Amino acid sequence: MKASKISLYIFIVIGILALVCIFFPSDGIHLRFPGLADVMRGDTTQVTDETKLSPDELLDKRISDARLEEESQFIDYFKNNEARFFMPNDDVKYLDEFFAALDAAGETPVRVTHYGDSQIEIDRISCILRERLQEKFGGGGVGYIPLRKLGTYTYKVDVNPDLTIHYAFGGKQRNDDKYGMAASSAELSGGSVKIHAQTTPDTNYVHSHEFTRVTLMAGNNSAPITVTCGEQTKTIAPTATVGRVAFSIPSNKEVDITVSGAGSLYGALIDGAKGVSVDNIPMRGCSGTVFNKINADNLREHYTSMNVGLIIMQYGGNTMPYIKEGQPLDNYVASLGRQIAYLHQIAPKAKILFIGPSDMSTRIQGTMQSYPVLPKVVEGIKKVANENGAAFWDMYGVMGGHNSMIKWVQSGLAGSDHVHFTKKGAERVGDVLCKSMMLYYDYYKWRTSPVDKEKYMKSSAPADSTSAKNEISEQKM
Repeated sequence: MKASKISLYIFIVIGILALVCIFFPSDGIHLRFPGLADVMRGDTTQVTDETKLSPDELLDKRISDARLEEESQFIDYFKNNEARFFMPNDDVKYLDEFFAALDAAGETPVRVTHYGDSQIEIDRISCILRERLQEKFGGGGVGYIPLRKLGTYTYKVDVNPDLTIHYAFGGKQRNDDKYGMAASSAELSGGSVKIHAQTTPDTNYVHSHEFTRVTLMAGNNSAPITVTCGEQTKTIAPTATVGRVAFSIPSNKEVDITVSGAGSLYGALIDGAKGVSVDNIPMRGCSGTVFNKINADNLREHYTSMNVGLIIMQYGGNTMPYIKEGQPLDNYVASLGRQIAYLHQIAPKAKILFIGPSDMSTRIQGTMQSYPVLPKVVEGIKKVANENGAAFWDMYGVMGGHNSMIKWVQSGLAGSDHVHFTKKGAERVGDVLCKSMMLYYDYYKWRTSPVDKEKYMKSSAPADSTSAKNEISEQKM
């Protein structure tokens, strides 16, 4: 080799070594080679900060990592799933007080009052919510029953003789505001009326079948009203608001009540002595702007004495054929906001959940299509509900949005009127509503219950969140 090439080679090597010296760390490079034991067990994991932790610290870290993953599953549902609840101020803790009341229902009964339009008639949707809550938290009976002849999925009522009934939302109205909690009153003008109520033996609603407590509500009476249930007789003293008498009875599926005197009868409640009660109060033709027409003292008495923890309002469908964009729509949603504010004033401890209208179809240019204004009605109600401190559930979105009602009709989930659900469809809606509600309840329990370390000690690897992922499944129908 020529001397010039040798010299060039030496200078190149010296240059490379100089560069290494410049960039080489002052404290050197620390290498770890696997030992024989590591090779035999296949463990070539590099050193991490976990090796510096004690066993207890390592377990705590892995629990923390696992719970962050579990929580992310809840949060993803609450942010993205069509069946989520839109909470006021995005507060996922909004229903915590109601959930605490559910947990305590075995000692202190709690009540859910579900108002709505004809979409919840004959106990649609409410019956599923009632069954699921009573199955989990205890309770029995169907809650509120009106004092008129009626048959639903869950109960039948016979009244003899018929009573004159006034409604705040249409038909024959009172000349004052002395309605009961259902925005109605049945007038007893002397003499007696016999009421027979019985639950229906539908195996889908087994917890509604039997009840152990019967309550009659009456008022606006200048003389005592006498109420007889079986061998028991009680009186409701004269009152300008609402009085009530309650009877404890052996577990039963039917009851006879005789009421004598003069005054306004506001309905009856057939419940369990403890647990959860769910009232179904449909108002055919009502747009939901009726609550401030009900006497405040009458409403307050019911919500307070019956420990109503959740008020559900389900309206908007009756406005669809008539509402127009712009000022008419703005006026309607503003009126709903006033109703929510009124109920908050009357029942400050109760939470409010507003269920928006379902998809509905009308004939447009010869074909059935969703009402064009429907999405804006839904968005308007959601906005005003949240602004007035109520949660919102988007039934339109849960169904599938635009033109989903057509598919529901074709699947036997809705009737040929393209408005009302069939029994099967109502059960589907109620089931998804309950599952979504219970995910918020599960998150409440997840946050407020002590951490079960045993659950995370079964694996040396960070605990996975498979159970949470399975629970937080897709709820869109």
